Amino acid sequence: MSVQQASKSKVAVKPLELEDAKEPPLNLYKPKEPYTATIVSVERLVGPKAPGETCHIVIDHGGNVPYWEGQSYGIIPPGENPKKPGAPHNVRLYSIASTRYGDSFDGKTASLCVRRAVYYDPETGEEDPSKMGVCSNFLCDSKPGDKIRLTGPSGKVMLLPEDDPNATHIMMATGTGVAPFRAYLRRMFMEDVPTYKFGGLAWLFLGGANTDSLLYD
Repeated sequence: MSVQQASKSKVAVKPLELEDAKEPPLNLYKPKEPYTATIVSVERLVGPKAPGETCHIVIDHGGNVPYWEGQSYGIIPPGENPKKPGAPHNVRLYSIASTRYGDSFDGKTASLCVRRAVYYDPETGEEDPSKMGVCSNFLCDSKPGDKIRLTGPSGKVMLLPEDDPNATHIMMATGTGVAPFRAYLRRMFMEDVPTYKFGGLAWLFLGGANTDSLLYD
């Protein structure tokens, strides 16, 4: 998040019931009974000189898969698990890159930051489709309206600490590792939540291969 974004007027949000919860929601949907959500948008985040493609993906969960900042969603890509004929693919976990209110500030969406996983043969330099990332390519190729199977939310280790609203937060990441920190910064500086007021400092150190690789600049 840039200084310009952080200095803008905050967006007033209607507090969700999550604000009163003592514990984060966990594993509301499991691999055998996932939630079917809808793709809202897929946006390329990097420039032409970036080594690889990274996308910002907004998912509509209708408010049925609530989460806290720092949690993850599991995604089950379509198709069959090549190692288990007849079974679905394994769940892939992705850190959520939006606050509990989502990018639309209504508590009905969640955003993911996904790098498309591709493999190039070191000898020929040609792309090998058989070794591409099944889930990342599914997500980056998705179109608005496409359906997606979610599990979770999961995780308590990366939750945004809120016990001290005046604390100093130092965050370090490269690439898509910035996802949970984007959620932190939006909650700290972009949203006007009556029950949460951040008065501390936040430092984000983000590494990238070049300027075209910087995410959410």
